[in-house]
Amino acid sequence: MNVEKYTTKNTVHSLVYTFESVGMRVIKKMIIYSKIDNPEFAELPSGTEVYNLGFGDYDEETGGIDDEIESKNGDTQKVLATVANTANEFWEEYPNASIFFRGSQLPDEKPRRTRLYQMGLNRYMNEINKVAYVFGYSNNGWEIFTINKNYHAFLILRKD
Repeated sequence: MNVEKYTTKNTVHSLVYTFESVGMRVIKKMIIYSKIDNPEFAELPSGTEVYNLGFGDYDEETGGIDDEIESKNGDTQKVLATVANTANEFWEEYPNASIFFRGSQLPDEKPRRTRLYQMGLNRYMNEINKVAYVFGYSNNGWEIFTINKNYHAFLILRKD
């Protein structure tokens, strides 16, 4: 993707990344890849590990992520490109891993973050398809991602 990105710092075996979003203010962001075991992914090829991609503002109090806050820092596309770019480094260390993600939302809130992620996938699908398979989760379960179809979650598997 030929989109401007922030420089990230990789901290723990390509599982934790930090960077600063520089827009109307400077906000420390964090990306965490955490392994998940879920029977929902049982149909994946043997040996495939699934990692959740968690992302949000760095929470000084907990040392973790606040994924419910809306930063509104004016640099959304650059931030999303930065998050997406960490997948390449992550896959260097975990080449057989798949990446699961969806947008967090508060109760009674529309899934606008998931929609934002989907719009990014729609926009860059030609480039993403060169390196990965993308699946979307709908009311019918997992299926190959289709542009302009709404999904609840996403799963990306690296191509060999």
